[in-house]
Amino acid sequence: MADQFNKQQLLLAREVAINIETFLDQVSNDIASYRSAEVDRINRVLRTRAMAEAMSVHMQSELLVTIGS
Repeated sequence: MADQFNKQQLLLAREVAINIETFLDQVSNDIASYRSAEVDRINRVLRTRAMAEAMSVHMQSELLVTIGS
């Protein structure tokens, strides 16, 4: 009985892992689609580059909080 329970838990864990991977792939694709020539131009200007980097760090930390919840 314990063996059957462990097998079921493993299957559930694999399903959750696949769902997380799919979610992260979608987020990665969304972020990649937002990159454009305009974003590249912003990176060339020092002041706006610092602001864009700060926003990126904030977005990444929010994503981690979302995943952790």
